[in-house]
Amino acid sequence: MVESILLAVDEDAFQRDVVAHTRALAEHLSASVYVLHVVDVRGLETAPESEVAREEATEFVTEVASTFEAAGVPVETAVRTAEPWEAIVACATDVDVDLVVMGTHGRTGIEHFELGSVAEAVVRDSDVPVLTVPVGEDATVSFPYDTVLVATDGSPEALAAARVAVSLAARCDASVHVLSVVETAALGLDVRSEIREAEQRGPAADAVTDVHALATEAGVDATTTVTAGVPRAEIEEYVAAHDVDMVAMGTHGRSGVAKYLLGNVAERTLRTSTVPVLTVGDGGTGDGEVESVGD
Repeated sequence: MVESILLAVDEDAFQRDVVAHTRALAEHLSASVYVLHVVDVRGLETAPESEVAREEATEFVTEVASTFEAAGVPVETAVRTAEPWEAIVACATDVDVDLVVMGTHGRTGIEHFELGSVAEAVVRDSDVPVLTVPVGEDATVSFPYDTVLVATDGSPEALAAARVAVSLAARCDASVHVLSVVETAALGLDVRSEIREAEQRGPAADAVTDVHALATEAGVDATTTVTAGVPRAEIEEYVAAHDVDMVAMGTHGRSGVAKYLLGNVAERTLRTSTVPVLTVGDGGTGDGEVESVGD
């Protein structure tokens, strides 16, 4: 269960949407929030510059915190001067949060929260689940979630992501869609590829069945689908076709059924998704049982 959230945010105008989404999430889950702003040490040349940047950052996190206070959400703030991704990962461990939330794009320079650097590194190295929220005109972000998509290849990381996603879906009274993709690009074009695809559908079916069982245990309606194609493209198409509000997936996975490896499917999904993406890596949580949610 998510009881504490680390919100890593910068001063980009669109990050206001990330703050609003986090506030709604925290209110719904009765969770506390720890607002973190990182002054990128790489953009500072002198001690006075550092002092000014920290003063401005302190004013900013105080302003952000006020929006949570107004909603009755317990909130704390912090400003760190470091390399952003390292500070976020370290802070998540230091304050023992259950979830990290951050935008997938932001301003460059002193606060360098742009995907491909900070968000990507945090997703790769975080020991807790990470929710990346897209920002910008193309983003489609809403809460509470009505439809949650779990993309799975049956790996431990994918199952861990499914546990967190099912728990959130239960709290939001949302339905869960479970998708496993047989990656045809890795099978080749000869006749043997058809045989291999048929062989891989069995493990894919097992993967979606496992997640379906988690959803059933939590009292969540679930739909399962096994398909073949390019995983990232299939995920994007499914999101659009079923009005998905959030995607959950592991950052590392097994080859064959679908390679959910950072730098491949997870990375590309993070880069192009117009809805929030929940990721869990090999150091993440999720091994516990999914709690049943009553009235």
